[in-house]
Amino acid sequence: MDRLGLLFTWLTLGLAGLQILFLLAGDRYTRRPWPILGILLLTLVLVGLYSTKDMLYFFLFWSASTWLTFILSNNPRKAFGYLWVSLLGEFAMLSAIGYTYAVTGSTALSSLAKAGPTAIALFCLPFVVKTGVIPFNFWIGDLYTGSDKRFVLFLSAIISKLGVFGILRTVSELPSLPNLAVWQNLFIYLAGITAIWSAFKAVGSEDAIEALSFSSLSQVTFIFASVLLWSAVSVSGAVLHYINHMLIKLGMFSVVIYIWRKIGSTEYTAMGDFVRRMPVSFLFFLMLGISLAGVPPMGGFNSKWLMYEAFISKGRLLPVLLFFVAGVGSFLYVYRLLHSIFLGRKKASISLVKEMNPLQIIPLVVSGLVSFLIGAYVKPFMGLTSRALTGIFDPVTITKTSIGLVNLSLVLEVFGLLLGVVVILFWILLPKHRYAPDTEGYTAAAYLPEQIRLWDYSYNFYAPVNRLGKAFVDLFSLGWLAGFWKEYIAGLGLVLRGLYNGRLATYGAYIMLTLSGLIVALSLLVSKGS
Repeated sequence: MDRLGLLFTWLTLGLAGLQILFLLAGDRYTRRPWPILGILLLTLVLVGLYSTKDMLYFFLFWSASTWLTFILSNNPRKAFGYLWVSLLGEFAMLSAIGYTYAVTGSTALSSLAKAGPTAIALFCLPFVVKTGVIPFNFWIGDLYTGSDKRFVLFLSAIISKLGVFGILRTVSELPSLPNLAVWQNLFIYLAGITAIWSAFKAVGSEDAIEALSFSSLSQVTFIFASVLLWSAVSVSGAVLHYINHMLIKLGMFSVVIYIWRKIGSTEYTAMGDFVRRMPVSFLFFLMLGISLAGVPPMGGFNSKWLMYEAFISKGRLLPVLLFFVAGVGSFLYVYRLLHSIFLGRKKASISLVKEMNPLQIIPLVVSGLVSFLIGAYVKPFMGLTSRALTGIFDPVTITKTSIGLVNLSLVLEVFGLLLGVVVILFWILLPKHRYAPDTEGYTAAAYLPEQIRLWDYSYNFYAPVNRLGKAFVDLFSLGWLAGFWKEYIAGLGLVLRGLYNGRLATYGAYIMLTLSGLIVALSLLVSKGS
């Protein structure tokens, strides 16, 4: 196994270990053996994927990961869209392998270069599908929100980014970078549009799991586009953000899953003011939210800065604009998550929650602290990514690149000063607020109705933003395309049903037409021969 595969192996093993610890430290439901054994089996399959450079073995491991994801989702109806579009991509990969073997007599990844750009594009199609780039984004919501909650953490942290590893592994094995500029540019721009689309979806969501899921898509498409840009700075930033995003999803999903087990819901309207009962979880959730939004001193700032810088240095300003707009969306949905879960209006469910036990909270604490270290002491982590990319790119340091980076120590000092000002304002100088119980709210001399969510400001939190992005979201949700294919397939079924209607006379007519056609064809061949 090379250094690139070794890095991804250790990251996956570490994530799987921390998630299994979280599940084992929970209640009887999360300790059930099948999800844990399934995650272990999927981890072993991924280790095999990371270690091989043979296209056929790569295909087998990739296909196994698809089927295991489908099984572990534990919801065939919701995961069916993911399955069939993944199988479509894998058919393209298998076609590329067969063509390459026919041309070169080899199944080594490096032999793809001799097979030509078309074979490379077909082999890489499953990576685009797995990432969820438009037009392959229609399965995201169903799979994430419909999957078993015990598996959705692994799904978001690792499986959603398999396409990133696929591109890295494939292109790094090619002797020379092929001329795929058209495909490269196309999917970079599609990734930018997907990032904005998924950010709007996360902002408008009324469910924490759904918001985190579309947040993952927004971040992963940024990583994917940075890898496609294929420069030392962009790939280094992408790998660093891969690590950071994995930690963010580990921590944030563990909190939401824990709350779901306590109150039976992940809807925002069922949560509020949990900071009173879960202060430690709130602190680390806040840290990870800051990192997700790309704000110093957390790690998301450094990795996003590298990726932005790579696009700017290449003169790709339109992708910078697209991902910047998506980044603004990340501020909005992070604040929504923090406010709706931990702050805001107190709900009856607050009596059901308390702080996680010491073992359960370990993954959250570890993810928060490591993400902080990536932001404050980034050099060791950049060294880690540079070693993994040895032989692909020259080593990259985060403080010295083509257009120069900010002075990180200065950024941290300014951020610390601003944080101190905020603390003084809100905790010392400004007047304290108080919590108003439901009994203080009335209309027409009556208490508020039972369906309080219609009166609660946590519902439809970003109404103006949702209205602004509705047309954009509807267009790129591709529901219209799914409807077209549904009608097309239904029409095709009616045609086939008319052809095969079970009547003997119809089948007799088919036989006579076939024989007549054969006789005509044979007579034409004989006449030409004579």
